[in-house]
This record gives sequence, C-alpha cells and structure tokens, in this order.
Amino acid sequence: MILAFASHMKVLTLVFVGLGALAFVYMSYRRKQTYNLDDIFIVGLSTATLPTGALISLSAFDPSLLATVADAGVYLFLAGVAVVYIGCSAIKARWPRP
Repeated sequence: MILAFASHMKVLTLVFVGLGALAFVYMSYRRKQTYNLDDIFIVGLSTATLPTGALISLSAFDPSLLATVADAGVYLFLAGVAVVYIGCSAIKARWPRP
C-alpha cells in the first residue's frame, strides 16, 4: 500500500491541489466570505504538500521509499517553497505596521 502511494505522487499532488482550492472557494462562497488569488494560492500550495509530507514522514522509517518516487526532488522543492511562502506570509501578517 505504501509503495502504491509513493508511485502515484504526481496524481496525488495534483488531486490535492485541485480539491483543496475548490473546497476553499466553495466554502468561502457558502460563508459569503471574500477571497483573493493569494488565498487560493496558499491553500492550493499547502494542500499540495500533504502527500509530500506524508511520504517524507514514511521515508523516515524506510529511506528506500523516497528512492522509488520519480522526480522526488520536485516534490521536496514544492514542499520547501510552500513552507517558506507560508512562513513569510505569517511574519508579514504579524509584523508591526508603522
């Protein structure tokens, strides 16, 4: 099962991005809340890192699992970009305004 999870990372990542962004837009619409492209980007990028994070966590117990994933560097890069972007957004939101 875990090996099947690792072999379908491209599909899982795209599915998570799409479902996360669609769910966010739908819930915002239902609650009559405004949103912008930045919000959709953060949610989509964050949900894209969920399969990658699960794979990295599982690879801690079986390091050979990461080697079975084609283009693993792309997923690690995506997770890193998401962490940096979300971290910068959190700092910017809490930075004191002059």
